[in-house]
Amino acid sequence: MNPLIQLKIITLPLLVSLAQKRGMNARLIAPMAALVCVLSTAAAPAQGVGNVQVSDGPTPFIRFVHARVGNVASFNFAQFQIQPKTGSATRPIKVRYARSYLEARGYFDSNNGNVTIPVFGLYAGRPNRVIIDLGFSQKTKEFSITITTPAYDGGTYSNPTVIQPRLPGTTPLSF
Repeated sequence: MNPLIQLKIITLPLLVSLAQKRGMNARLIAPMAALVCVLSTAAAPAQGVGNVQVSDGPTPFIRFVHARVGNVASFNFAQFQIQPKTGSATRPIKVRYARSYLEARGYFDSNNGNVTIPVFGLYAGRPNRVIIDLGFSQKTKEFSITITTPAYDGGTYSNPTVIQPRLPGTTPLSF
């Protein structure tokens, strides 16, 4: 287990205990301590992954994420997940590329560890939260980035005519 997470698991009960001894309401302290732990875990850099950059793709819905893997020999896959926009009825988009696929298309260079991950399905005209996982033989390195895309004027596709709207609470859509 990550030592940073282990430290947080030990720290949270200690903070609650101290708060109770000083007469503070544990109902208020525990959620705040948990929030601090989650935020600091999300902000922790991915070890073994270097110099992450994003470049434009052929459309506003496609971007290329460039990274470098440290252990080239044990690299197995790259995957991304795009979180749905607020109020959307869809599930996250999740795509996994095998190492062989990336190598065959020139997206992975086994000589220097450079990997390019084509990310598609982005929402146009907004920040997109994207989670990237790089899979190795014994572990997976995960990091999160925000990719902001330009607006897109797709005419009919940007402003569709709704004939029958979806009912609230219906099953989420998926790709």
